[in-house]
Amino acid sequence: MAIFSSAQKTIKVSKGKIKSGDEVIAEYDGHGSMFRNGSYTVTLPGSKDALITLEEVNHTFYNPLLDELHLFYQVKFSTGDSFYVRPRPATGKAFGIAYVRYDRKVGNDIIEEIFNDTLPIVIENKVLNKEAVGKLIAKANAYPFETIMANAKALEDSIAMYAKTPITRDIKKPITFQLIGKPADATTTEGNWFTITQDSLIIGRLYKYLDEQFNKVTYTVWRKAADGAVLQGRSVGFVPILTTKRLMNNYEKKYEAIKISGKDIFIFYGANYLSAEMDLVGAAVGAGLL
Repeated sequence: MAIFSSAQKTIKVSKGKIKSGDEVIAEYDGHGSMFRNGSYTVTLPGSKDALITLEEVNHTFYNPLLDELHLFYQVKFSTGDSFYVRPRPATGKAFGIAYVRYDRKVGNDIIEEIFNDTLPIVIENKVLNKEAVGKLIAKANAYPFETIMANAKALEDSIAMYAKTPITRDIKKPITFQLIGKPADATTTEGNWFTITQDSLIIGRLYKYLDEQFNKVTYTVWRKAADGAVLQGRSVGFVPILTTKRLMNNYEKKYEAIKISGKDIFIFYGANYLSAEMDLVGAAVGAGLL
């Protein structure tokens, strides 16, 4: 009986209630779905005053040197404290292969990220305990969003500096592509890599990923860097300058890429989005980006 009791959950989250044992210590309300970012408020029972708010941050890094997509929550306390939490990943095996997957979490699942048996209870005697909040933040699955953003900004500033190095050649000469193997500094595991040549000079390279299941394609353009270029502590021969979202067919034949430095939109046109590498690179050369 003692063994059975010790296995019981002390903190339970269900149907808008947060319980410690049999006592409802807080309530939560909000929404979140695959179509809408999560937004939740935690209050004392019968109160409308927010003790804790959770807002989902759906942040895409338009930088091929960083993870593409980050799904996490900003958690704010009425004490003035705040932190970011990235939900713990789903783990398992599929066809004998282990996986770690960061799926979106909403509802009970996200509330359980800060109310569970592994973390300090921050609500005691109908009060938000500031000391317990500090302990929770120190122990929780905190996500260093500000640090990542600062590192990303420094990385993009370096890319912008290296991308200014002129590549002297006749830009009226034809542009050609040659399929190559995966470069040593590539962060991607799928797709195809090409060198870009003009006037007998290698001026850059291009990454193309075709999602055949959904008939979508993604491109990233890299510019040849001068000798001595270093990104994230590694010597590199190329720096990324443009990346697209997953492109799909549209009647205008008008497509968007994102400038890695500055995040400005770069418009280009292509007859076929599935083979738009020449259109994208030609537009980049014409704009002086490549």
